[in-house]
Amino acid sequence: MHVLESLYARPIQWSLRIRFASVFLIAGFCWFVERSTEENVSMAIVIILGLVHYFFSYLYRFRSKGHEKSQYSSALIAFSLLIALAFFLPLEVFIGIVAAYFVVHFLLDEAFLSNERVGYYGWLRMAPTVVLYWFYYAFYLTNSDMVWAQFFAYFSALIFGGWLILSAVKGLRWGLIDYHYASIYIVSYLFVMSGISLHGKALFEPLNFLVISHVVNWYFHKWIKIGSKGERVAPFLREVFWINILAAFLFVAYYSFRDDGLGAIDFLGFFFQPIFFYIWSILHFISSVRFSDFRGSAA
Repeated sequence: MHVLESLYARPIQWSLRIRFASVFLIAGFCWFVERSTEENVSMAIVIILGLVHYFFSYLYRFRSKGHEKSQYSSALIAFSLLIALAFFLPLEVFIGIVAAYFVVHFLLDEAFLSNERVGYYGWLRMAPTVVLYWFYYAFYLTNSDMVWAQFFAYFSALIFGGWLILSAVKGLRWGLIDYHYASIYIVSYLFVMSGISLHGKALFEPLNFLVISHVVNWYFHKWIKIGSKGERVAPFLREVFWINILAAFLFVAYYSFRDDGLGAIDFLGFFFQPIFFYIWSILHFISSVRFSDFRGSAA
């Protein structure tokens, strides 16, 4: 009980500490999945965790009345447009859109959860990871020579080094948030470079690492935030557990019986087929964007 009281007394600080530690735990989990399971298992985990996270983001916004009718109409228009585009554009286009924005979405959210303004220094802090992901997926999804992906990975390392040098020259004292961003970059870099050198692609899908990290970090932060308000956390934990179990059950049911021509099972494809997962991801980005993240110049 004393440990929980300490967590709830300083929610922002403890949320960041736990999220920092989780980067290494999730990296270890991803490495285990890569070494011990088939390739599509990691995608299954990401689809299940991602869709449940999107559901919770809408659920808690609705409960807090942090929504407007215009958001529903905008989401409906965007969903209709994306469905139409899915008939004409290959899956790689949607993967590229999600990969390009998700890395920004994730890093901005880490600053938001830490109660940090982004500013120019914050964008520099994020730049190595953004460059690493953007160019890896740009060359991978277009079937280009992955030597170029390696080149831009080295370039991202130069930006990372520039961040370190600037911090030293200006005498900037790093806080845990800086080490947090550095750890995300280093883990991502190792996944990308070790994989390319072995078999031409990342050792573990970097985007999947980010999605799992984003979802787990959100759960940790939400749990501590609820507890810090003096509210019971058990209902939240039960919701998270059972809805993830339900999503996993439906996922298995869909891929086990999708060839049997059952209407109810076919309907699940609108959630669990990869193309629709990426569409739901884009809708999540649209509905959760904070324009304040792109303003301000705090160092």
